[in-house]
Amino acid sequence: MISEMGKVALSYSKLHGFVTIPCSKGKEGKGADVRFKKYEKTKPTVSEIEEWFRDDLDPTPNIGLVCGQNSGVVDLDIDDFEAFEALGYDIPDNTPMVKTPDGGGHYTTDIQKGNL
Repeated sequence: MISEMGKVALSYSKLHGFVTIPCSKGKEGKGADVRFKKYEKTKPTVSEIEEWFRDDLDPTPNIGLVCGQNSGVVDLDIDDFEAFEALGYDIPDNTPMVKTPDGGGHYTTDIQKGNL
């Protein structure tokens, strides 16, 4: 049976075309649970996603996105907002952003829109 996180990963894949993979907290606090290189060119199957996000796994993996042309998204990882702002770049206010535990953030956008 698939976990709730797995259902979200499947919806990202089906509805948005994102390439989703499982990620867990490794020795550095993050990391892919699968070798993701092949998913830069192919998309995982529904069966693979269901296996990766089984509801009997403890802990339940987080969702990782493989960025690039295959997924259609690009991600800008900012560790220091003050340093980034000093560079003079502007990110549109409507660009989705997820804060990271260390105080940084990830801005993710559609490659075609070119928001970044």
